[in-house]
Amino acid sequence: MAESSSSNTLDPDALCQLASGLVASGQPMSAMKYYQNALDINPVHTRALCELADLQMAGPHYLEVLADFHRQLEPKCYVEIGVCKGHSFKLVSADTRAIGIDPAPQLDIEKLPGKHIVISDTSDNYFAGDRFLDDMNGASLDLAFIDGMHLFEYALRDFVNLEKYSTADTVILVHDVYPMNEPTARRERIADFWSGDVWKLIICLKQLRPDLSVHVLPCPPTGLGVITNLSPDSSILRDQLEDVTREFVDLPFSVLGQDVCQTLSVINKPVNVSAFIQAIKMKREDF
Repeated sequence: MAESSSSNTLDPDALCQLASGLVASGQPMSAMKYYQNALDINPVHTRALCELADLQMAGPHYLEVLADFHRQLEPKCYVEIGVCKGHSFKLVSADTRAIGIDPAPQLDIEKLPGKHIVISDTSDNYFAGDRFLDDMNGASLDLAFIDGMHLFEYALRDFVNLEKYSTADTVILVHDVYPMNEPTARRERIADFWSGDVWKLIICLKQLRPDLSVHVLPCPPTGLGVITNLSPDSSILRDQLEDVTREFVDLPFSVLGQDVCQTLSVINKPVNVSAFIQAIKMKREDF
């Protein structure tokens, strides 16, 4: 491919177009440099972030992985925090008892299968009440997905509340834990592409709950945390929730260091999702 003109090199859109052409011609490594150049000019350029995430992250899209978890785990009960338009909630089998929680859901609740309900409330309010066990209707909580507020303290509280109802076989998934860069990982949203500071939950759990199994799948666009070996009787986080929040909420992006994958326990290789889920079911870590 011919070198771009000097004017184009200062235009993120033009750089993305060049990068896209390189991807199409089988030159992904060269394409990454153009995408990164675009982000050097505009760190929150949506196209550059999305397409670079597709190249950098070795896993399939997070919705594909979530669908695989449903197919292989066949959860009796599933909880989703942050339903929004229902793109992920609609992946749930009609045979699964599914509980969606969102203060402003944007899907047609009337068309949901009989075992699926959506609670129009915040997760904090919902778990502060006493209806969750009734909503579970005797089913075990086998799978949960946290995709609500893109802020650490909300994700932490959601995790604590879900773990209270977990079993040794429950899997909790957390979206937005693998940030692309510092501007998109801030607490304040400044662009369309935004993962917030949910990534701090991974650091928090690794540091304070070494008994948990915590990994991050490199799923575009912003990673998928997988937490297993849960303990409903654990009170470490629950009893110190305010202190833990204060300790981690102001962590700077720089704590991720040069090796983000190591810091966040990212499985930094092509992932066979089916084999990964089977290993989880067998309580193995040889993935």
